[in-house]
Amino acid sequence: MTNLYLKSIILFPALLSSTLSLNAAADLNATADLNATTEHEVEIIELAPPLNHKDIEISGLTWCADTLIVVPQYPERLVEDGESYLYGISKKVILDYVSAKDRSPIPAKPIKIFENDIREEMSLFEGFEAIACDGKTVWLSIEAQNFFGTHEAYIVPADPNLSSTEPSISIRTDQIRRIKSQSGIQNKGEEAILLYKEHLVSLHEVYDKRMVPFPKAHRIETEWGTQSEISMEHLPYRLTDATNVDNQGRFWVINYQYSGDKFTRGADDPIKEKYGAGSSHKQYYNTERLVEFKFGDNSVTRSERPPIQLKMHAKEGRNWEGIARLNNIGFLIATDKHPDTIMGFVRIETDK
Repeated sequence: MTNLYLKSIILFPALLSSTLSLNAAADLNATADLNATTEHEVEIIELAPPLNHKDIEISGLTWCADTLIVVPQYPERLVEDGESYLYGISKKVILDYVSAKDRSPIPAKPIKIFENDIREEMSLFEGFEAIACDGKTVWLSIEAQNFFGTHEAYIVPADPNLSSTEPSISIRTDQIRRIKSQSGIQNKGEEAILLYKEHLVSLHEVYDKRMVPFPKAHRIETEWGTQSEISMEHLPYRLTDATNVDNQGRFWVINYQYSGDKFTRGADDPIKEKYGAGSSHKQYYNTERLVEFKFGDNSVTRSERPPIQLKMHAKEGRNWEGIARLNNIGFLIATDKHPDTIMGFVRIETDK
Protein backbone atom coordinates (compact mmCIF):
# COMPACT_ATOMS: atom_id res chain seq x y z
CA MET A 1 0.00 0.00 0.00
CA THR A 2 1.53 3.25 -1.12
CA ASN A 3 1.60 6.05 1.42
CA LEU A 4 0.38 9.19 -0.33
CA TYR A 5 2.40 12.32 0.18
CA LEU A 6 1.42 15.71 -1.16
CA LYS A 7 4.54 17.19 -2.61
CA SER A 8 4.16 20.77 -1.76
CA ILE A 9 4.60 23.87 -3.41
CA ILE A 10 5.27 26.01 -0.64
CA LEU A 11 6.65 26.58 2.68
CA PHE A 12 3.96 28.78 4.10
CA PRO A 13 4.85 30.63 7.23
CA ALA A 14 1.29 29.79 8.05
CA LEU A 15 -1.53 28.41 5.99
CA LEU A 16 -4.01 31.22 5.67
CA SER A 17 -7.48 30.89 4.30
CA SER A 18 -7.43 28.96 1.08
CA THR A 19 -8.51 30.82 -1.98
CA LEU A 20 -8.19 34.34 -3.21
CA SER A 21 -9.92 37.20 -1.52
CA LEU A 22 -13.68 37.22 -1.74
CA ASN A 23 -13.61 40.83 -2.88
CA ALA A 24 -11.47 39.91 -5.87
CA ALA A 25 -13.81 37.02 -6.62
CA ALA A 26 -16.76 39.38 -6.49
CA ASP A 27 -14.95 41.75 -8.90
CA LEU A 28 -14.60 38.87 -11.34
CA ASN A 29 -18.37 38.50 -11.33
CA ALA A 30 -18.71 42.19 -12.17
CA THR A 31 -17.39 41.43 -15.66
CA ALA A 32 -18.58 44.02 -18.11
CA ASP A 33 -21.10 42.85 -20.70
CA LEU A 34 -19.93 39.42 -21.78
CA ASN A 35 -21.43 38.70 -25.17
CA ALA A 36 -23.02 35.28 -24.86
CA THR A 37 -21.58 33.97 -28.13
CA THR A 38 -18.15 35.58 -27.80
CA GLU A 39 -15.50 32.88 -27.42
CA HIS A 40 -12.52 33.45 -25.17
CA GLU A 41 -9.01 32.42 -26.10
CA VAL A 42 -7.13 30.14 -23.71
CA GLU A 43 -3.62 31.53 -23.26
CA ILE A 44 -1.24 28.58 -22.81
CA ILE A 45 1.04 28.66 -19.76
CA GLU A 46 4.30 26.80 -20.25
CA LEU A 47 5.05 24.43 -17.36
CA ALA A 48 8.44 23.21 -16.16
CA PRO A 49 9.02 19.54 -15.24
CA PRO A 50 7.42 17.55 -13.74
CA LEU A 51 4.08 19.30 -14.38
CA ASN A 52 4.62 19.29 -18.13
CA HIS A 53 4.71 15.47 -18.24
CA LYS A 54 2.13 14.08 -20.66
CA ASP A 55 0.85 11.55 -18.11
CA ILE A 56 0.42 13.76 -15.05
CA GLU A 57 -3.40 13.80 -15.48
CA ILE A 58 -4.28 16.97 -13.58
CA SER A 59 -7.68 16.54 -11.94
CA GLY A 60 -8.11 19.58 -9.70
CA LEU A 61 -6.82 23.00 -8.68
CA THR A 62 -7.28 25.08 -5.53
CA TRP A 63 -5.62 27.91 -3.66
CA CYS A 64 -4.01 27.44 -0.26
CA ALA A 65 -3.13 31.00 0.70
CA ASP A 66 -0.97 32.20 -2.23
CA THR A 67 -0.09 28.74 -3.52
CA LEU A 68 -1.98 26.99 -6.28
CA ILE A 69 -2.20 23.29 -5.47
CA VAL A 70 -2.24 21.05 -8.52
CA VAL A 71 -3.74 17.58 -8.03
CA PRO A 72 -2.68 14.71 -10.29
CA GLN A 73 -5.29 11.97 -10.44
CA TYR A 74 -2.63 9.32 -9.77
CA PRO A 75 0.08 11.24 -7.93
CA GLU A 76 2.39 8.27 -7.48
CA ARG A 77 2.92 7.59 -11.18
CA LEU A 78 5.62 10.12 -12.04
CA VAL A 79 8.09 9.48 -9.25
CA GLU A 80 10.61 6.76 -8.50
CA ASP A 81 10.68 6.88 -4.70
CA GLY A 82 7.44 4.97 -4.18
CA GLU A 83 5.63 8.00 -2.77
CA SER A 84 2.87 10.23 -4.15
CA TYR A 85 2.87 13.96 -4.63
CA LEU A 86 0.71 16.94 -5.33
CA TYR A 87 2.36 20.10 -6.61
CA GLY A 88 2.18 23.78 -5.81
CA ILE A 89 2.81 26.96 -7.74
CA SER A 90 3.41 30.43 -6.32
CA LYS A 91 0.73 32.99 -7.21
CA LYS A 92 3.42 35.61 -7.81
CA VAL A 93 5.09 33.41 -10.41
CA ILE A 94 1.75 32.95 -12.18
CA LEU A 95 0.95 36.66 -12.12
CA ASP A 96 4.41 37.48 -13.50
CA TYR A 97 3.82 34.99 -16.30
CA VAL A 98 0.37 36.17 -17.41
CA SER A 99 1.50 39.81 -17.25
CA ALA A 100 4.49 38.90 -19.49
CA LYS A 101 6.91 40.07 -16.80
CA ASP A 102 8.57 36.66 -16.76
CA ARG A 103 7.73 34.03 -19.38
CA SER A 104 10.00 31.31 -18.00
CA PRO A 105 8.33 27.88 -17.73
CA ILE A 106 6.50 27.79 -14.41
CA PRO A 107 8.07 25.56 -11.75
CA ALA A 108 6.23 23.68 -9.03
CA LYS A 109 7.23 22.42 -5.61
CA PRO A 110 6.12 19.18 -3.91
CA ILE A 111 4.00 18.35 -0.84
CA LYS A 112 3.91 14.83 0.49
CA ILE A 113 0.56 13.40 1.32
CA PHE A 114 0.38 10.66 3.91
CA GLU A 115 -2.40 8.32 2.75
CA ASN A 116 -2.44 6.40 6.03
CA ASP A 117 -3.75 3.31 4.26
CA ILE A 118 -6.81 5.08 2.82
CA ARG A 119 -6.72 2.70 -0.14
CA GLU A 120 -7.41 -0.22 2.17
CA GLU A 121 -10.88 1.27 2.73
CA MET A 122 -11.88 0.55 -0.90
CA SER A 123 -11.73 -2.34 -3.34
CA LEU A 124 -10.62 -0.17 -6.28
CA PHE A 125 -8.84 3.18 -6.11
CA GLU A 126 -9.72 5.28 -9.17
CA GLY A 127 -7.81 8.44 -8.34
CA PHE A 128 -7.94 11.82 -6.65
CA GLU A 129 -10.48 14.12 -8.29
CA ALA A 130 -10.85 17.33 -6.30
CA ILE A 131 -9.40 19.41 -3.49
CA ALA A 132 -10.50 22.26 -1.21
CA CYS A 133 -8.47 24.12 1.38
CA ASP A 134 -8.96 26.56 4.25
CA GLY A 135 -6.62 27.73 6.99
CA LYS A 136 -6.81 24.53 9.02
CA THR A 137 -7.87 21.63 6.80
CA VAL A 138 -7.45 20.25 3.31
CA TRP A 139 -10.23 18.09 1.84
CA LEU A 140 -9.80 15.57 -0.95
CA SER A 141 -12.29 13.68 -3.11
CA ILE A 142 -11.33 10.17 -4.24
CA GLU A 143 -13.11 8.10 -6.88
CA ALA A 144 -13.40 4.47 -5.87
CA GLN A 145 -15.41 1.28 -5.73
CA ASN A 146 -16.36 -0.08 -2.34
CA PHE A 147 -16.19 -3.74 -1.36
CA PHE A 148 -19.73 -4.29 -2.69
CA GLY A 149 -18.74 -3.06 -6.15
CA THR A 150 -20.65 0.22 -5.80
CA HIS A 151 -19.14 3.39 -7.26
CA GLU A 152 -18.56 5.92 -4.50
CA ALA A 153 -16.64 9.07 -3.73
CA TYR A 154 -14.58 9.11 -0.56
CA ILE A 155 -14.37 12.62 0.88
CA VAL A 156 -11.56 12.85 3.41
CA PRO A 157 -10.13 15.68 5.51
CA ALA A 158 -6.39 15.99 5.90
CA ASP A 159 -4.14 17.83 8.33
CA PRO A 160 -1.70 20.18 6.60
CA ASN A 161 1.81 20.79 7.83
CA LEU A 162 2.96 23.23 5.21
CA SER A 163 5.22 25.48 7.23
CA SER A 164 7.95 22.89 7.79
CA THR A 165 11.00 22.35 5.60
CA GLU A 166 9.36 19.10 4.47
CA PRO A 167 5.70 20.09 4.05
CA SER A 168 3.08 17.39 4.14
CA ILE A 169 -0.61 16.60 4.42
CA SER A 170 -1.90 13.66 6.42
CA ILE A 171 -5.29 12.11 5.61
CA ARG A 172 -7.63 11.39 8.53
CA THR A 173 -8.82 7.88 7.80
CA ASP A 174 -11.17 7.93 10.79
CA GLN A 175 -13.29 10.70 9.22
CA ILE A 176 -14.14 9.30 5.79
CA ARG A 177 -17.42 10.44 4.24
CA ARG A 178 -18.78 8.20 1.48
CA ILE A 179 -21.06 9.50 -1.25
CA LYS A 180 -22.70 7.05 -3.64
CA SER A 181 -22.40 7.94 -7.33
CA GLN A 182 -25.63 9.63 -8.44
CA SER A 183 -25.20 8.49 -12.03
CA GLY A 184 -23.78 5.05 -11.22
CA ILE A 185 -21.27 5.42 -14.05
CA GLN A 186 -17.76 4.08 -13.49
CA ASN A 187 -15.15 6.78 -12.87
CA LYS A 188 -17.89 9.36 -12.30
CA GLY A 189 -17.77 10.55 -8.70
CA GLU A 190 -17.75 13.84 -6.79
CA GLU A 191 -15.69 15.82 -9.27
CA ALA A 192 -15.64 19.16 -7.45
CA ILE A 193 -15.57 20.19 -3.79
CA LEU A 194 -15.82 23.71 -2.44
CA LEU A 195 -16.34 25.54 0.83
CA TYR A 196 -19.51 27.49 1.53
CA LYS A 197 -20.22 28.94 4.96
CA GLU A 198 -19.80 26.11 7.48
CA HIS A 199 -20.04 23.33 4.90
CA LEU A 200 -17.95 21.47 2.39
CA VAL A 201 -20.07 21.00 -0.74
CA SER A 202 -19.37 18.30 -3.31
CA LEU A 203 -20.67 18.17 -6.88
CA HIS A 204 -21.10 15.08 -9.04
CA GLU A 205 -19.57 14.83 -12.50
CA VAL A 206 -22.87 13.97 -14.24
CA TYR A 207 -26.11 15.91 -13.84
CA ASP A 208 -27.75 14.92 -17.13
CA LYS A 209 -31.48 14.58 -16.42
CA ARG A 210 -31.62 11.27 -18.31
CA MET A 211 -29.27 9.64 -15.78
CA VAL A 212 -29.84 11.75 -12.67
CA PRO A 213 -33.55 12.64 -12.44
CA PHE A 214 -33.28 14.34 -9.05
CA PRO A 215 -29.80 15.91 -8.91
CA LYS A 216 -28.26 16.80 -5.56
CA ALA A 217 -25.23 18.55 -4.18
CA HIS A 218 -23.85 16.96 -1.01
CA ARG A 219 -22.97 18.96 2.07
CA ILE A 220 -20.60 17.94 4.85
CA GLU A 221 -20.57 20.09 7.97
CA THR A 222 -16.91 20.97 8.40
CA GLU A 223 -16.75 20.74 12.20
CA TRP A 224 -18.84 17.64 12.94
CA GLY A 225 -18.98 15.88 9.58
CA THR A 226 -22.79 15.75 9.44
CA GLN A 227 -23.98 14.99 5.89
CA SER A 228 -27.01 16.41 4.08
CA GLU A 229 -28.22 17.12 0.55
CA ILE A 230 -29.47 20.16 -1.34
CA SER A 231 -31.06 20.34 -4.78
CA MET A 232 -28.83 20.93 -7.79
CA GLU A 233 -29.88 22.15 -11.22
CA HIS A 234 -29.49 19.81 -14.18
CA LEU A 235 -26.46 20.35 -16.39
CA PRO A 236 -25.63 18.52 -19.65
CA TYR A 237 -22.30 16.80 -20.35
CA ARG A 238 -19.64 16.74 -17.61
CA LEU A 239 -18.97 18.99 -14.61
CA THR A 240 -15.25 18.62 -13.93
CA ASP A 241 -14.21 21.22 -11.32
CA ALA A 242 -15.37 24.38 -9.54
CA THR A 243 -13.84 27.64 -8.32
CA ASN A 244 -14.11 28.98 -4.81
CA VAL A 245 -17.36 30.71 -3.81
CA ASP A 246 -17.51 34.51 -3.85
CA ASN A 247 -19.13 36.68 -1.21
CA GLN A 248 -22.45 36.56 -3.05
CA GLY A 249 -22.59 32.75 -3.06
CA ARG A 250 -21.54 32.37 -6.72
CA PHE A 251 -18.97 30.09 -8.31
CA TRP A 252 -17.96 28.84 -11.77
CA VAL A 253 -17.72 25.24 -12.98
CA ILE A 254 -16.10 23.67 -16.02
CA ASN A 255 -18.72 22.18 -18.33
CA TYR A 256 -17.15 19.89 -20.92
CA GLN A 257 -18.51 17.64 -23.64
CA TYR A 258 -16.16 15.06 -25.12
CA SER A 259 -17.06 13.59 -28.49
CA GLY A 260 -16.05 10.13 -27.28
CA ASP A 261 -18.55 10.08 -24.40
CA LYS A 262 -21.55 7.96 -25.36
CA PHE A 263 -23.56 9.07 -22.32
CA THR A 264 -23.52 12.73 -23.45
CA ARG A 265 -24.89 12.09 -26.93
CA GLY A 266 -28.32 13.53 -27.57
CA ALA A 267 -28.31 15.55 -24.35
CA ASP A 268 -30.57 18.58 -24.14
CA ASP A 269 -28.52 21.75 -23.79
CA PRO A 270 -30.72 24.56 -22.43
CA ILE A 271 -27.66 26.78 -22.01
CA LYS A 272 -26.85 26.64 -25.72
CA GLU A 273 -30.53 27.08 -26.57
CA LYS A 274 -30.71 30.24 -24.44
CA TYR A 275 -27.37 31.87 -25.22
CA GLY A 276 -26.34 30.42 -28.58
CA ALA A 277 -23.02 28.91 -29.64
CA GLY A 278 -19.77 30.59 -30.61
CA SER A 279 -18.06 30.03 -33.94
CA SER A 280 -15.84 27.10 -32.95
CA HIS A 281 -18.70 25.51 -30.99
CA LYS A 282 -20.67 25.50 -34.22
CA GLN A 283 -17.72 24.00 -36.09
CA TYR A 284 -16.75 21.23 -33.64
CA TYR A 285 -18.79 18.65 -31.77
CA ASN A 286 -17.18 19.25 -28.37
CA THR A 287 -18.28 21.82 -25.77
CA GLU A 288 -15.75 23.72 -23.66
CA ARG A 289 -17.22 26.38 -21.40
CA LEU A 290 -17.44 27.81 -17.90
CA VAL A 291 -20.87 28.09 -16.29
CA GLU A 292 -21.70 30.13 -13.21
CA PHE A 293 -23.85 28.76 -10.39
CA LYS A 294 -25.14 30.31 -7.18
CA PHE A 295 -26.24 29.05 -3.77
CA GLY A 296 -29.81 29.59 -2.61
CA ASP A 297 -31.28 28.77 0.78
CA ASN A 298 -31.33 25.06 0.05
CA SER A 299 -30.34 24.80 -3.59
CA VAL A 300 -27.69 25.31 -6.24
CA THR A 301 -28.90 26.87 -9.49
CA ARG A 302 -27.37 28.53 -12.55
CA SER A 303 -26.92 32.26 -12.30
CA GLU A 304 -28.27 34.72 -14.84
CA ARG A 305 -24.85 35.26 -16.43
CA PRO A 306 -24.10 33.74 -19.83
CA PRO A 307 -21.50 30.98 -20.06
CA ILE A 308 -17.88 31.74 -20.90
CA GLN A 309 -17.24 29.77 -24.08
CA LEU A 310 -13.64 28.74 -24.76
CA LYS A 311 -12.38 29.04 -28.31
CA MET A 312 -11.44 25.68 -29.80
CA HIS A 313 -8.88 25.20 -32.57
CA ALA A 314 -9.08 21.48 -33.33
CA LYS A 315 -11.57 18.70 -33.71
CA GLU A 316 -10.18 16.93 -30.66
CA GLY A 317 -11.49 18.47 -27.44
CA ARG A 318 -9.48 19.47 -24.38
CA ASN A 319 -10.61 17.76 -21.19
CA TRP A 320 -10.38 20.66 -18.75
CA GLU A 321 -10.43 19.19 -15.24
CA GLY A 322 -9.08 21.96 -13.01
CA ILE A 323 -10.14 25.57 -12.46
CA ALA A 324 -9.23 28.38 -10.06
CA ARG A 325 -9.86 32.11 -10.12
CA LEU A 326 -6.83 34.35 -10.57
CA ASN A 327 -7.58 37.49 -8.58
CA ASN A 328 -9.99 39.62 -10.61
CA ILE A 329 -8.36 39.08 -13.99
CA GLY A 330 -9.55 35.64 -15.08
CA PHE A 331 -9.33 31.90 -14.57
CA LEU A 332 -6.59 29.30 -14.50
CA ILE A 333 -7.63 26.01 -16.08
CA ALA A 334 -5.83 22.70 -16.62
CA THR A 335 -6.44 19.49 -18.54
CA ASP A 336 -5.82 15.90 -17.70
CA LYS A 337 -3.70 14.12 -20.31
CA HIS A 338 -6.34 14.48 -23.03
CA PRO A 339 -5.17 15.56 -25.55
CA ASP A 340 -2.04 16.59 -23.62
CA THR A 341 -1.07 18.27 -20.35
CA ILE A 342 -2.18 21.90 -20.72
CA MET A 343 -2.42 24.75 -18.25
CA GLY A 344 -4.15 27.83 -19.54
CA PHE A 345 -5.32 31.27 -18.57
CA VAL A 346 -8.71 32.69 -19.59
CA ARG A 347 -8.42 36.45 -19.38
CA ILE A 348 -11.69 38.11 -18.40
CA GLU A 349 -11.60 41.89 -18.22
CA THR A 350 -13.54 43.22 -15.24
CA ASP A 351 -15.07 46.50 -14.21
CA LYS A 352 -12.82 48.65 -12.06
